Amino acid sequence: MRTAVGSAALMLLLAGTTSCAVAPRDDGDPPRRREWFPAERHPGAEEAGPVRVTGMSVPRPIPGKPLVIAGAGFGTDREDLLVRIVGGTVGQTRARWVRPAQVSDTELTVLVPTEMTGAGLLEVETSAGRSGVVIVQYLDARPRITLLKRLPFETVVALTSATPLPESGELLVDGQTAGAVTRTGESTYSAPSMFHRTGPHDVTVRFADGLETPPYSVP
Repeated sequence: MRTAVGSAALMLLLAGTTSCAVAPRDDGDPPRRREWFPAERHPGAEEAGPVRVTGMSVPRPIPGKPLVIAGAGFGTDREDLLVRIVGGTVGQTRARWVRPAQVSDTELTVLVPTEMTGAGLLEVETSAGRSGVVIVQYLDARPRITLLKRLPFETVVALTSATPLPESGELLVDGQTAGAVTRTGESTYSAPSMFHRTGPHDVTVRFADGLETPPYSVP
């Protein structure tokens, strides 16, 4: 009887030990898989070599923000990689060659130039070849003028922006430079007086690297 009880106790102990041994470890939340948005090939795109672009980390690249590009054949040498980024409107197309900040054979990260707007193109090139051209649609993240006050000695301009803005830039009136703008508050800038100007005008604030507000109509 004592032997049977001892054997039963031993079996329960072993069962508990085995259960502890296979219990899953709690290492926190499992890593989330990145969601890729398919890359839209340009109808006339021609590939050369093993380089391919298959997806992007966001459906619409944001100017001034990083963009992760998925594909194949990128290699691991960032000095051997260039990304051609094109954007803009008809008659004002801009093209930039950008070297990626991070790269692996299947992923690379680039900073989208701030001046990119509207519809555009994207292409990856290495010494081994180039990817076919991919069509992109940039998210309009340009700063915007929300208020403009014409005072006798200055013009006060209020801006809104999804990203931090520089301390200074230039004021354009009907496409012509009208003077410098200087930050005076969190979202306000001071510019030369427009008090003497009559008639309707289109006012724009332009910063470095091509960052520019859409025209703001002043009666």
